[in-house]
Amino acid sequence: MALRRPAPPDCRRHNTFARYGLSQAVLAGCLILGAAAASVQPAVAQSSSNHYEIQAGTLDQVLNRFAESAGFMLVIDALLTTGKTSQGIHGNYTAQDGLTTILAGSGLEAVRRAGGYALRPASTRASKDGSQLETVVVKGLRETATGPANGYLATRSATAMKSDTAIMDTPASISVVTQQQIEAQATRTIGEALRYVPGVAVEFDGVDSRFDTIAFRGFDSGSVTWLDGVKLEGGLGAGNNWTLPQVDPYSLERIEVLKGPASVVYGQVVPGGMINLVSKRPTRDPIRNVELTLGAPEQKRASVDLGGPLGESGVSAWRLLALHADTDSRMDYVERKRTMVAPSVTLPLGENGEITFLASMQRDRGGSDYVWLPAYGTLYDNPNGKLPLSRFIGEPAFDRFDRDQDAIGWSAEYAINDAWTVRQNLRMQQIKTTMESVTSDMYSEDDPAEGGWDWRTINRYANRGTGKARALGVDTQSEWRIPVGEATHTVLAGIDYYRSKFNASRETADVGADGQGLLDIYNPVYGASIGAFSPLSGVDSKSHQTGFYLQDQIAWGKWRLVAGLRYDRSAITGNTMRRGSADDIGQRDTATTGRVGALYRFDSGWAPYISYSTSFEPVAGATAEGSPFKPMRGKQTEIGVKYQPNGANWMASLAAFDLRQTNRLTDDPVYGFPDEVQSGELRSRGIEMEITGRLSSSWSIIGSYAFLDTKVLSSEIPEELGQPALFVPRHQASMWVDYTFTGQNALSGTVIGLGVRHVGSSYGGDIEVAGGGYASMKIPAYTVADLRIATQLRGLTPLLKDSELSLSITNLTDKHYVNGCGSLWTCGWGQGRQANLTFTGRF
Repeated sequence: MALRRPAPPDCRRHNTFARYGLSQAVLAGCLILGAAAASVQPAVAQSSSNHYEIQAGTLDQVLNRFAESAGFMLVIDALLTTGKTSQGIHGNYTAQDGLTTILAGSGLEAVRRAGGYALRPASTRASKDGSQLETVVVKGLRETATGPANGYLATRSATAMKSDTAIMDTPASISVVTQQQIEAQATRTIGEALRYVPGVAVEFDGVDSRFDTIAFRGFDSGSVTWLDGVKLEGGLGAGNNWTLPQVDPYSLERIEVLKGPASVVYGQVVPGGMINLVSKRPTRDPIRNVELTLGAPEQKRASVDLGGPLGESGVSAWRLLALHADTDSRMDYVERKRTMVAPSVTLPLGENGEITFLASMQRDRGGSDYVWLPAYGTLYDNPNGKLPLSRFIGEPAFDRFDRDQDAIGWSAEYAINDAWTVRQNLRMQQIKTTMESVTSDMYSEDDPAEGGWDWRTINRYANRGTGKARALGVDTQSEWRIPVGEATHTVLAGIDYYRSKFNASRETADVGADGQGLLDIYNPVYGASIGAFSPLSGVDSKSHQTGFYLQDQIAWGKWRLVAGLRYDRSAITGNTMRRGSADDIGQRDTATTGRVGALYRFDSGWAPYISYSTSFEPVAGATAEGSPFKPMRGKQTEIGVKYQPNGANWMASLAAFDLRQTNRLTDDPVYGFPDEVQSGELRSRGIEMEITGRLSSSWSIIGSYAFLDTKVLSSEIPEELGQPALFVPRHQASMWVDYTFTGQNALSGTVIGLGVRHVGSSYGGDIEVAGGGYASMKIPAYTVADLRIATQLRGLTPLLKDSELSLSITNLTDKHYVNGCGSLWTCGWGQGRQANLTFTGRF
C-alpha cells in the first residue's frame, strides 16, 4: 500500500500580508513546516560523506576523535578496545563506513542505536584477569558552533559560513571570545570582552556605559551587532544616536568576530567586520549556577543560570538566566541598575529536528559616564593640574539614561535526511530609551592656548531625547551536503529579511540663570536650573531589506574552497528634522556582493589561505542640500595562515589584508555635525596575529598583535587627504596567560591569570578643531595590566565541590590615559581600576 505524503501548509494565501512586510517571515515559516510535513513520508537516508584526517593510535583514541569530528555518540565497553590499535582514517567517509574502516581487523563492529552507534559486545564479558571493566560512554557530541567551547579555544563557528564549520577549514579571520574567557576577565560589556582581540578598537571615544563603541580594522561598527545570526541594531539618524542595544555578556555562550566584508551572508555590514553574539541555550545536562559579585567602584551583582532536561524523556530542555546589578560608576553622581531575564526552551520537531524559543527582557536605569572634558587637563597640561577620572560635568538631579530592551524569537533546524537540512532564525525586538544630560557646549571654541579661557570654566547646555526602535529579522536557510567524486559540496541557499522602524526626537535648553551653564570643572558646584526646551532634531524612518544568497563550500582532499554570491534589495523611507527644517527620506538600493576563498590543510597542521570579499551598506539620510546618500561599498583581499598541530588544544593565525571603503560619511565641512557628506575612499592595510588555547594542563594563553595603516585616499575635505582614520591605533598588542595549579595539594585547581594590553597612539580632532584641524591631536599610547586569582572551594564542604571564589582587577596600576578626543574640548578618559570579588557556585 503506497503512503501518501501529507500536503504542506498552504503558504500562498499568506501573500496578502506582503504590504505589512510579513510575507517573507510567513513564507519562511512555511518552509520549516513544509519540511516537517514532508518528513512523515518514509525515505531512505542518504548518508553523506565528509573528509577526515585522523592519525593512528589506540583504538579508543581513534574512535573518540572520529565520533567528535562526525558529531555522533558512541558507546564503548572498555573490554572491547583494551590493547587494540587502529591505523586511523584518511579520506571521505560516511559515519558507518568510517567506523567499519577503523574497526577493520579488530573483531568488532558498530551497530546503530538511538542517537548514535555502539560497539557490538564480544562473547567474553571479562578481562584476562577476570575483573569486570567499566563501560565507557564516549560523548562524541563534538563542539558545535552554538555550544560551549573547550576553555579559551573555540574550534568551530557558524559566523563566517552560516554553516557549522571548523575554524581551521575557514579561509577568513575569525576570533572567538568564549564564556570561560568572559568569566576569567570579568567583562561586563561586549566592548570589554573584545579588548584582547586583534584589529578591534573599543572605547575609542572615551568610556560610554550606554552602549559599546567598536571598530574593526579601522571602521566604526555603528554599534550594530548580530545576535544568533540575526541583526541587532537600534536607531541612528539626524544626531539621535543613543537608542542602541547593549547585550550583557552573562547571557552569551560566545562572542564571535569575523574580520573583513561579510555582506555575502549578512547583507548590510561595515567592511571592517562584524560581531555575532551566540546566546546561551537550553542544555540537557542540569545547570544550577549562581554568581554573587562585590566590586569597587561599588558594585553589587547577583545572577543565576538554571537549566536542564524538560520532562522524563529528556528530549526537551529549558534554561533561565536572570541578573540584577547595582553599580557605581568611576564618575561622581553616576549610578546604574540593570535587571535582565532570559528564558529559553528547546522542543523537538519530529524525530529529526528541534526548535529553540529564546526571549529576553532587560531594564537599564540610571546615568551615563560618557563625558566631554577639555584637552587641557586631560590630554595636555593645565595650570590647575589634571582633571580626575571622577569629574562629572552634568547636573545630578537631571542627568539620566534609561533603556528598555526586549526580544523574542526562535532558532529552528530540521534534517529532512542525512544530506538536507533546513534552518531558520527569527527575532522580534524593541528598544526604548530616554536620555537627559547636561554637557559641554565648548565643542568648536577657539584654542585656549591663544588666550580667552580661564583654564577652568566651561559652558554647558541641556539635552533631552527619547527614542524607540522596533525590528523584525528572519533568516531561512537550506543546506545540502552533496558528494561529487572525491569532493564534498556543502551548498547553502537562503533568504533573509529585516524590517525596522525608528522614531526619535531631541530637544535642547539653556542651563543656569545666565543661560550659559557655567561650571568650574576644578571646583564644581551643581544645582543649576534647566530652561525651557526647544526642538533640535528628530527622525521617523522605516527600512526594509531582503537578501538572497547562495554559497558553496567544497572539501576536496586537503583543499577547502568557498564561493558565494548575494543579491540585496533595500528601501528607506521617512523624514528627518534638523534645526527646524524637515527633509524627506526616500531611498531604494540594490547590490550584488560576493566572496571567494581557498585554504589548504597540510598534515603538519598548517593551513594557508587567500580570500576576496565585498560589502554593501545603504546609508539613510541626505546631505544638507537634500541629496540622498549613496550606499557605502567595501572590498578586501586577505592572505593568511592558520596553525594547529595534531592533538593540540591551541591555535595560531596570521593574516595580512588590504581593505577599501568608498562613499564613506564624514562631517559636513560647511554646516558641521550632525550634517554629513560622503567624502570618498578610505584604505586600511595591516597584519594581525593571534594565538589562543591551552599549552599544557597548567598553562593557557590568549595573545594577539595588530598593525593597521589607514589612509584617506580621496575626500571632499582637503584637510582629510592623506591623513589616517581617526581614533585608529597603529599598533595593538595583548597577552593573557594563566596558570592552573595541579596535583594533590591545597592549591590544586587555583588559577592565577595575568594580562597586559598595549594600545598604540592614534589621532583625534576633526575639521572644526581650532589649532590644527583634522587628525591634529595625537592620542598617546598606553599599556595596562589585568589580574585574576581564582581558588576552588571544594575543601570547605562537599556542597561547594564545583564552586570557586575569584578576585579580578582590571587596569591593575590604575593608569590614567585618554582614549580619544574629538576636539580640544571633547576628550574622554579611559577606564580606571576596577576590582571584583566573585563567588561562583555550581551545584
